[in-house]
Amino acid sequence: MEPARPAHPREGKESALPGALETHPFHLSLPPSLPPQDALLQDLVDKYGPRPKKWSLLAQHIPGRAGKQCRERWLNHLDQSVKKGEWEVGEDAVLCEAQRRLGNKWSEIAKLLPGRAENSVKNRFK
Repeated sequence: MEPARPAHPREGKESALPGALETHPFHLSLPPSLPPQDALLQDLVDKYGPRPKKWSLLAQHIPGRAGKQCRERWLNHLDQSVKKGEWEVGEDAVLCEAQRRLGNKWSEIAKLLPGRAENSVKNRFK
């Protein structure tokens, strides 16, 4: 019989971050972005520009969010210049040719597909 694993002092308890639950001592699960957070992020991007040098500075104004989360939320979902509709046949051809030539350099490939986010380019290929 194996000895019982000692419980982590915070396991299963609410985190210090609002709305976050600790499911494992080293894993923090945050809820999806909320409309008020999206509106605040939009205001901050309007103020600092769509490509701020430090997303972490914007994240300081959004409780419970890191700079990387703000950047990804903006670039993949909220930026109005991002195409979210159906992919065209020509775009698929550019994607396949670029991936063959460049490998999995999704940011470089996304530059060849104006309006497509890096994440959507990667997801489309996979």
